Amino acid sequence: MTDMPTHLLLLVRRFNEAAGLYSLARLELAMRNPQAPLAPLLPRLGTRGLNAASRPLAWTDAGKRVLAIHRYRRNAQTGRVQIARDAAWLSFQRTVDSLMQITRSIETLRRRRGEKSR
Repeated sequence: MTDMPTHLLLLVRRFNEAAGLYSLARLELAMRNPQAPLAPLLPRLGTRGLNAASRPLAWTDAGKRVLAIHRYRRNAQTGRVQIARDAAWLSFQRTVDSLMQITRSIETLRRRRGEKSR
């Protein structure tokens, strides 16, 4: 199965659910704002086949992508990226908030387990 601890496995599943919702919100935002640059992509994390050695690298990439998404949202909030303030924008913001919260939880758990953030 997997050598991933149960709590971490549950957080990764929550992350993947949030990533799926983010993908839908990203698509809707792009459809409603064709003039704006696209928000960054966010692939789901795998839970199978990731051994203890490869897991930090996979998470590091995902964490960097979440930070890029956060920067995109901040740029939209400050007007650097022109986005209509409508239901698609609100949905996008909610999914980014969820991703940020789950990311913080995973980082906290990793620190407690002694894994280094890169």
